Amino acid sequence: FQLRGMVSSEGDGSDLRSSSDPFLKAAVASTNGSSQMNGSVRGLSDRAMMVKNSLRDFNEEDRLAVMEDLLRDCNIESLEKLSTFISLIRVSRSEITFNCLGDPFIVLPHPIILKVLSFLDPVSLCLSMRVSRLWLRVATDSSLWKGLCNQSREYRMCSPAAEKAQIAKFSQDGSVRWKEAFGERFRLWNNWHSGRCTVRTLYGHKEGVVCVQLDGDRVVSGSTDTTIRCWDLQEEDAGRGLLGHTLNGHSETVRCLHLVKNRLASGSNDFTIKIWNMERSDEWSSIGCRRTMIGHTNYVRCLEMGDQLMISGSYDSSLKLWSLETGECVTTLVGHLDAVLCEQYREEERVVVSGSSDKCIKTWDTRTNMNIRSIHNAHDSAVTCIRMDDHRILSGSLDRMIKMWDIRTGKLLKTIDWRRAEGHTGVVRCLQADSWRIVSSADDRTVKVWNLESGERLCTLRDHTDGVTCVQFNDERIVSGSFDKTVKVWDFSLC
Repeated sequence: FQLRGMVSSEGDGSDLRSSSDPFLKAAVASTNGSSQMNGSVRGLSDRAMMVKNSLRDFNEEDRLAVMEDLLRDCNIESLEKLSTFISLIRVSRSEITFNCLGDPFIVLPHPIILKVLSFLDPVSLCLSMRVSRLWLRVATDSSLWKGLCNQSREYRMCSPAAEKAQIAKFSQDGSVRWKEAFGERFRLWNNWHSGRCTVRTLYGHKEGVVCVQLDGDRVVSGSTDTTIRCWDLQEEDAGRGLLGHTLNGHSETVRCLHLVKNRLASGSNDFTIKIWNMERSDEWSSIGCRRTMIGHTNYVRCLEMGDQLMISGSYDSSLKLWSLETGECVTTLVGHLDAVLCEQYREEERVVVSGSSDKCIKTWDTRTNMNIRSIHNAHDSAVTCIRMDDHRILSGSLDRMIKMWDIRTGKLLKTIDWRRAEGHTGVVRCLQADSWRIVSSADDRTVKVWNLESGERLCTLRDHTDGVTCVQFNDERIVSGSFDKTVKVWDFSLC
């Protein structure tokens, strides 16, 4: 509101009546209307009009003395009516014609004020608390902050489940502290968009790190030194050793990992897949290899577990579907003409999407074991990483580009390159995505964060001294591995 014009509490409001502001016109009409009503409706007698006119000629002291005597002669009912009338005049004249020049909210109903404030962005809403006590009281209404938390496109977390868990953290006795919940969410959102984070470096591998997994406070990494290392970020915060365990079992480079709760799957250049039990407590540990799967005839390059089945891709140009219960190969999907470098498995829909050195992206139905769609020459070189959601397929390549494809038609939706979109200038090694962002890594030693819908670059993270081979992330952290032999934790929750 910007209200112009001024009238004193004793003025006639002529300046305001000529104003173009409809709110002020309504205010003046309300004030003058009440005066006209009290003159005409009562139908004052000639004697009463004479007394009224005489009062106008009195000075302020005499007028006040006469009114005090008149009030003493009034009964209780008349005094109550006069009290209501005085309140109305006070609001209509003082608050509307004078004070509303700074604060129109004084006379607006509470629901209307909430509706007006609901159009403000979070920063403006916080600034509005400094206007007055009234604004502070209204701007802290939980419904405003609940509305911001429930916005469909802004200030989101990685998934609906994560949002539900975050709200539960600020719930007590059936009520939610919506302002605090949104405050945490906004701080994370702002940090992600500005690249504001703390960086911790995890040392331990003797050679390059080629795969990582992140599960809460637990990080697992695989390397060309043939080992798998487990890191507990919570242990570091508690002052204990960060490196929890080192898993030995593969005889060649550990190329891929997938961690789900306490089950870890690893694939290696020794052609094998191993399943590890990662369960542990303060008193005991049962971490160890529980099963080795043999079937591929070349390097195992990628894998992903579901609840009952696991899919793996290999340099032998095939994908294999495995039973996690028996360890047996259920079926083999053949169709790629070169090494399968990446894949994603959605067990609920029984769909697999894969990318290969043959520049092709294929979609498979695991119920029929058939290739249902192929995007030939999707990139100018090998497809190195791939992700999909309900609407699109995301792919990265040796050609340094990230592309988005319509999952139903295979039509190219968007290309993120280094020229037009400030993309990567080296081979795109890995990409991950959630409900609103993409995180990618490349041989240009950077990790980049993108808006999923628009493809806009949000921030670029630089701290590795060699190509970044792999990334994983959640709402608070990114974990990345590199040829520089380190794992880095980029924490957006501590700033």
